[in-house]
Amino acid sequence: MKKALLTVNIVTYNHVKYIEECIESILSQKTNFDFIIRIFDDCSTDGTTEICEKYANKYPKKIQLYKADHNLGVKRGVYVNALRSYENIKTPYYMFIEGDDYRINKHGLQIQIDALEQHPECNFCASKTTNTTVYPYSYPALQEGVYSKSDIVSNPEIYFFTSLMSRVVRTTSIKIDKNHPNYYIVDIPQFFELINQENSKMYFIDNTFCYYRETGEGFVTGTTFWKRILHNAKELSNYNNYTNNIFDLTLQKILIEEIYWINQKALNKQYINTNNNLKINAPIPQTKRLQNKIKMIKHYLLPPLVIDIFNLPRDIIRKVKAKGKIRRYFLAPIVLDLLNIPRDIIRKIRKWKGNK
Repeated sequence: MKKALLTVNIVTYNHVKYIEECIESILSQKTNFDFIIRIFDDCSTDGTTEICEKYANKYPKKIQLYKADHNLGVKRGVYVNALRSYENIKTPYYMFIEGDDYRINKHGLQIQIDALEQHPECNFCASKTTNTTVYPYSYPALQEGVYSKSDIVSNPEIYFFTSLMSRVVRTTSIKIDKNHPNYYIVDIPQFFELINQENSKMYFIDNTFCYYRETGEGFVTGTTFWKRILHNAKELSNYNNYTNNIFDLTLQKILIEEIYWINQKALNKQYINTNNNLKINAPIPQTKRLQNKIKMIKHYLLPPLVIDIFNLPRDIIRKVKAKGKIRRYFLAPIVLDLLNIPRDIIRKIRKWKGNK
């Protein structure tokens, strides 16, 4: 019997249309080592549980099914079902995947484990991910090799982020802050939590091993455009404070890219080149990047009507100023101060973003 080196954690809830493809994509992996599949079902109500039971019964030595007695959901902001999947992992390596995603290269796990065995200085190995429906490219556009925290901090214009399901991680790297468990569980923060560990490095495989399926039914992806943007901005801002702004510019870039990803029309018009690939690693000069952030705040986070309302006092003042000194005779100082409040708010937003 081959040695079990890897645990694949599948977290699922109401993925009846997708869970079978996810499980099959793992079972089809060609490896010279054994691996365990653990399925964590959060009390699904659409038939997902029955499909998981079928596979667990068919592969009793390969698949372990953990059914929740009741829907665990999100408690105090923590994704409880995902959190429990990080407990009691017995193998040297683990991989995490949600039940609506899947692997697309049958040799991917073998290649990633081989890379980690050959590079003991790396605590995780990641690959490209694709989604031809929402993101018509594979990301990130990095060269194959070893990357460290210093590479990321010193190159904030480069998109380093790798998706959660693309990572094969050393189990010894599981370090969950009990006060902030989501910072290890959630996709984006976990990447930085791994790379931020002492002497930690990532080995990147320049190949696409994963398919990210955006169903529009998830806890975040199922919300409106504005709610999703605000949720992501809040999460990244909180994590940025948690890390004392170590990855400040990199997190800003990720948020900007996500805004354009979600707003596919703007993405298609402005950010896809003739090869239908996102210019995701094109360096942006500092001044232009700051201008883009200001424009982003104004045009994506503030609806046009709000912008017009904010600009109305400014326009009135400009017209009054054009009359010269009569401004002070027609408007009392307190009225001027009140009219200037929206202008001052916008200036503070721009100044704050410009200092980032």
